[in-house]
Amino acid sequence: MPSCPLQQGIKLAERIRKEIESTSFTYKETRIWVTVSMGITEYIRGQDLHQFIERADQALYRAKNSGRNRVVAI
Repeated sequence: MPSCPLQQGIKLAERIRKEIESTSFTYKETRIWVTVSMGITEYIRGQDLHQFIERADQALYRAKNSGRNRVVAI
């Protein structure tokens, strides 16, 4: 999200996570519940694209490893 401060990104990600968590989906006539983990980071001036994606990936794995269904920012 261009020009979006980290805290605003976290709030949006948390809203999305809660919406997914509270929505039931139907697959082949079976209700299923879905959760999502998200890694959030902020672009640091001078970072290249690889470094930026690597930081977001690290945040995602922290979210998964700390219990899933959460938003982690670094």
